[in-house]
Amino acid sequence: MSNNINDPERKLHQLSKNIIGLYAFVFVSALIFIVRLWYLQIIQGEQLKLFSDKNRIKTQVVRATRGRIYDRQGKVLADNKLDLQLFINPETLSKDNKALLFSRISKIIEIPSKKLEKKYTKSVRKNGRLILALIKSQLTDYQALKLSQLRVDYPEVFVEYVQKRHYTLKQKAAHLTGYVSLASKAQIKSERKVKLTQGDLKGQSGAEKIYDRQMRGSNGEKTLQVNAWGRSQDLSFNYLKKSSIKPIQALTGNHIQLTIDKELQELAFDSFYRDDHIGERFGSVVALKTNGEILAFVNKPSYNPNEFIGGIASELWKNLRTNPLKPLRNKAVQDHYPPGSTMKPFVALAALKNGIITPDSKVHSPSYFKCGRRKFHDHTKTGQGYIGVQEALEKSSNVFFYKMAFELGVNKMFEVAKSFRFGIKPDLKFVNMARGFFPTTEWYEKRTKNKWIKCDDLNQAIGQGFVLVSPIQMALAYQGLANEGRIYKPYLHKKTFSSQDGSLLTENVPELIEDMTRPNEPNYISKENFKTVKQGLYQVANGPRGTARWWKLKNGIEFSGKTGTAQVRSFSSKEIYKKCMNRPLTDRHHGWFIGYAPAENPEIVVAVLSLHSCAGSSGSAPIARDIFDKYFEGTNKPTAATTTSFHLRESHETL
Repeated sequence: MSNNINDPERKLHQLSKNIIGLYAFVFVSALIFIVRLWYLQIIQGEQLKLFSDKNRIKTQVVRATRGRIYDRQGKVLADNKLDLQLFINPETLSKDNKALLFSRISKIIEIPSKKLEKKYTKSVRKNGRLILALIKSQLTDYQALKLSQLRVDYPEVFVEYVQKRHYTLKQKAAHLTGYVSLASKAQIKSERKVKLTQGDLKGQSGAEKIYDRQMRGSNGEKTLQVNAWGRSQDLSFNYLKKSSIKPIQALTGNHIQLTIDKELQELAFDSFYRDDHIGERFGSVVALKTNGEILAFVNKPSYNPNEFIGGIASELWKNLRTNPLKPLRNKAVQDHYPPGSTMKPFVALAALKNGIITPDSKVHSPSYFKCGRRKFHDHTKTGQGYIGVQEALEKSSNVFFYKMAFELGVNKMFEVAKSFRFGIKPDLKFVNMARGFFPTTEWYEKRTKNKWIKCDDLNQAIGQGFVLVSPIQMALAYQGLANEGRIYKPYLHKKTFSSQDGSLLTENVPELIEDMTRPNEPNYISKENFKTVKQGLYQVANGPRGTARWWKLKNGIEFSGKTGTAQVRSFSSKEIYKKCMNRPLTDRHHGWFIGYAPAENPEIVVAVLSLHSCAGSSGSAPIARDIFDKYFEGTNKPTAATTTSFHLRESHETL
């Protein structure tokens, strides 16, 4: 063979070797590919199929329907309605598409795109990118249609029917029902007994907060299949068959029945609007049965809790926060005030119990009482003359009770006041409830490092000085008078019913928390002394000089009670008799009326506080009269049928 490099045979031999090597490489590569393909498809095929499915399968939380709130007759106070809402999925929305998307949405729902972006950003910051951002509620059918068409190009757009909480009485029961909103991250983290997840609703105030766990229910789960564009598709039968993921049914929360009477609640709120020389009032009402069941629970001014669902508008929130009358405050339990002359019945009981006077004693009650160098004035310039304790209550004589306080001393008044729950926080579970206050010499001297002087006793006797109470506390104290020494715990929750089968789960019953009728106990007050004071309260509303004698019930039933005028600041002897309505609003006295009806065998106690109305007789007593009238119409008294079968009725607004 020739060694010439250009020899054709040599070139052909080399080329053959290269071709054989190439064939060998292709064959080995193909063999490896086929073996690998066989391994992936045959050996690991099923496992890899499941992995693939999991990448396109999403687990979605099914929110539980919240239980309803009913009144004592089965009328709905808080319900759930279907609402068409627009959501954006932050998880799939790209920055490049965001501006254009909000521009297109803006044209459909007629809201500036900057405002929409701001709401979206706020939601993401608060709830994270895994929770759909609520952009708009109460969509029209036309808007929903156009937005659904937009989803073809923007799969992050969702238009869905969502359960939305609805409060039937709106602002008339806002502080009673409270409201719900999305649980914050802090609330989710702190909740231990009942698991909360992002996107869950949580009661934030009122009954919604107190009974949140009972009404919340249990979330379910469902699985969705999505394609590369994020659009949902039906799950394959094979995947459902082989997958261990099973749908979990959401369970509706339990239904709560309150002791509240819806019609009485409405009437109590509406009674603050009056066409008289005072006009519209502001303040609070607590009405309860003599066994502790709360019938009405009103604060004014108020707010509409429906506006808090889904996030309140910033401008509205600002107005509520800056309103000087504080519509967000639950004045019935959170704030406390001087009780004014409504304190006098308890000073009368203390004087009778300690033998300072008898039911027949007469006490000279001129226009002022001098203690040291200071004059303590009556509310009249002429005084009352010689009067007994019943007439002193009827006419609301200040000087009579100054003299009682001077003889008793503040500590003996405190002993009786404590029996009537002054200074004790009611067990109602509302947020930030006021404790109220009644002073003692020990407290004063420890706090101020000064000696309590005798003249300091006097103002406490007419509900001024250091004495502070809330409307719920005054309702409880007068319940003790109506029941002649027995006070029952105030309660709002009557029954809990299962949403699954309507069965009764829990039921509250009256609970006695104070009993002054036992002769051997330190807090004992005789029946005779109660009768004496109650006669004085009867004369307030029915006597010839009674401070509430103008207000009579339509059906002739008689009521008893006490008016009170609480000064918001001190006045000089020259100022004290000036007309209250001529003063600036913030200098005007608060007006109280607390009473019960019928005068014999009482059933209902009503405490009314009218802020800056100048007098209890004209500011608060007519409101109490209206509430008594409504109660005794008979329309609010439940029958066995309405209290046991209400949960079987469905509202036309419910889901």
